[in-house]
Amino acid sequence: RPVQVINLVCADSIEHRMLGLLAQKRSLAGEIIDGAGDLTSMPLPSGRRSLIEDMDTLTGDTVVVDTAVIDDVLPDTTVSDTVAVAEKPEPGESLKQDVLARWQDQFDLLELHGEGAEKTLFAVTSDPVGKQLEGDLDQQIKVNFPEQTPQLELIDRNTYQTIQRLIKAGVLSMGTTPAQTLHSTAKPTINPDAERRKRLLEVQKRIAATERQQRMATLLADGGFVVESLAPLTEGIETVLQALAFLYHKNSDMPVSAHVIESTLLPNAWLTEDAVKLVASLRADAGKLSEDAASDLLRQGHALFEYVAEVLNRQML
Repeated sequence: RPVQVINLVCADSIEHRMLGLLAQKRSLAGEIIDGAGDLTSMPLPSGRRSLIEDMDTLTGDTVVVDTAVIDDVLPDTTVSDTVAVAEKPEPGESLKQDVLARWQDQFDLLELHGEGAEKTLFAVTSDPVGKQLEGDLDQQIKVNFPEQTPQLELIDRNTYQTIQRLIKAGVLSMGTTPAQTLHSTAKPTINPDAERRKRLLEVQKRIAATERQQRMATLLADGGFVVESLAPLTEGIETVLQALAFLYHKNSDMPVSAHVIESTLLPNAWLTEDAVKLVASLRADAGKLSEDAASDLLRQGHALFEYVAEVLNRQML
């Protein structure tokens, strides 16, 4: 039965660059070997320049031409003895292109360490290292460094992160050999001040959203429902606590724990001792309080909102 074959080729890969050459060979076979073409009208390159350009394509280096040999083959043309052509890419850059063309998302880092015969390619993979990948990468190194082939050192991302932590802790130290970074997916260093201000703006936004609960608590208290006003007041205060915890990368939709309040928010002056006691009282069974006790908690709650807003404004300056 008829079989349809579809070749899928990635752009800018080695296979992609081979397509043009393959098309030329098929055309040549069809027009000459199969006798399907007109030899007088075939667009074949001719002359010494075309020959040298073909040699340039094959070697990718400077071509020195023996004119005596060329004259025997193409007697009606002239050419200088030496033709300068584009130099081959630097081996490290060539290796980088080949590796990324084949394993685009599998490498976090490619570095060349050392010089001359003492070079080492240090590579970090995003996934655990497999024998197939290690063998293929070693082969690519030999192709791009045929004379002085670097030694390959290959580890995965988790191992690399462990090494970085040990270096930061002073357990290990970095070598002093020169290194050339061929490829790295490391993200740019985050500015701590800019990151903190961004979080402060988010905290400000979240706290501003509690104004509705504050107004609701005031309306209920003014209407004689003092005890009932504690429910929206408590909801607003819990939102404030979550916003402040977010500033210290403690993200959660659950109420902020007493431990975080006492170990983080209180020492950093976001809350006072009285505010901590207020939170504990509101989290207890506030519905059983008398109106006088509820009024006192309501007053303390509004004071807490004002205090946090004042501290936040100072932090934003």
